[in-house]
Amino acid sequence: DGEYIIQIPDDTDYQEQEAFYKICRMIDQETDTWHWYDRKLFKVYRDTDLSIRKIADKTGISWVSIFNTLKNCKQDLKEKFSEDWEDYKNEDYGRV
Repeated sequence: DGEYIIQIPDDTDYQEQEAFYKICRMIDQETDTWHWYDRKLFKVYRDTDLSIRKIADKTGISWVSIFNTLKNCKQDLKEKFSEDWEDYKNEDYGRV
């Protein structure tokens, strides 16, 4: 007959994907509470391929100011979500 039946195992870890999505959603909810300037700058940096210097060139904002704003934003997220991130990295998805 010449037919072959090939079964490809599904090794998709839905718990891992769900936990990652949950962390992303929590971060988005947190950034939505920030001052408009911090939120906008963070999302432009996160969601585009623009570097700090390219953002500075396009906006006229000093790269030092952008750097400091992003540093503070990232520190805020790290303080709030580091435990969830550690749980995710340790594959303890139920605790996220």
